Amino acid sequence: MTLDLTVNSDSKTEETVSVCNSYTWNGTTYTNSGTYTFVSTNAAGCRNTATLFLDIKRAPQLGAISGPLRVCRNKTFVYSVAPVANATSYTWTLPYGASGTSTSNTIHVTFNGCFSSGIIRVRANNECGAGTPVQICVNVFTSVPSVPGSVTGLSTICTPGNYTYSVAPVSGATSYSWTVSGTGLSIVAGQGTYSVVVAVSST
Repeated sequence: MTLDLTVNSDSKTEETVSVCNSYTWNGTTYTNSGTYTFVSTNAAGCRNTATLFLDIKRAPQLGAISGPLRVCRNKTFVYSVAPVANATSYTWTLPYGASGTSTSNTIHVTFNGCFSSGIIRVRANNECGAGTPVQICVNVFTSVPSVPGSVTGLSTICTPGNYTYSVAPVSGATSYSWTVSGTGLSIVAGQGTYSVVVAVSST
């Protein structure tokens, strides 16, 4: 008796792919990164297991723009967005009366004497394209804030400690600048707001 014997083996294949948005593999479209397998029969009639290591890239998406909502004419203000790890550049679009250039996540914008209001937009870019733009609406101040009212708080201090002083909020004000004079006084909290905490020392 003569036996002509051929023993065939199972096979395995691996593939690594990095693409934008989606990838079709063995008749299935994938939109998320991951490891995928597909089982078929090889040429010898045995089991073939194919493995796909898939990296799906997408256009970068941004968070909100940081910067003042009210500005003064003929002055420069800074606007920015949090940087996105997979962004290669940023495209800023400015309204009429505003100027500035940048391809980073921060831009210095100068508003000329004709600016009244408008929208600042930015989108992030990478090899997959441009993400959805985010925007901020900016209006102009036409006058300086009015004079604050009287400061409220203790005018006579008997013991060292922290004491609070404040004014009524002023319409149109974006910040408040407090100062102290004399010996033993210091601002310890609230600078920039309409209420501050002043430390009074024993001196």
